[in-house]
Amino acid sequence: MNSSQQNAISLPFTWGVATLGPCGSVNGEVRSYDNRARVLAWTCPNPKMRYACDIEHTGTDVSYLAGRLFRPEPNFLQSWVCTEVLAKLHDTPILKWLKMRGMARAITTSTGAFLEAEGAEVYYFRNDTLFCYLAFGRKR
Repeated sequence: MNSSQQNAISLPFTWGVATLGPCGSVNGEVRSYDNRARVLAWTCPNPKMRYACDIEHTGTDVSYLAGRLFRPEPNFLQSWVCTEVLAKLHDTPILKWLKMRGMARAITTSTGAFLEAEGAEVYYFRNDTLFCYLAFGRKR
């Protein structure tokens, strides 16, 4: 992705609009960054809800962390982005969340799925065009 590219992310109806681009190039109320200097920015439609998002590049080496958390690698990043979003929605540092509640149980799917946990809804999917796992969460 060069510095002039911004990519619109399709979200379910009523979930707002998200954009992925180089750091500093996109606007949104809620943001997350990956290890490739990209920012995921999300404009959320309902100010009465809390929102959080997370992004991880599909090429991220997770072997050490996956081994430490006893999660199989093929599904690790799906669970990780969901867990990050849940921790953010509850204002809990990720390491504390992992100790208290463990990893989210993401459903393996190629098109995306909803997960309801801890009073929140999380929508997540893998985007093979943009080489990333994405998760978006909201709670009242």
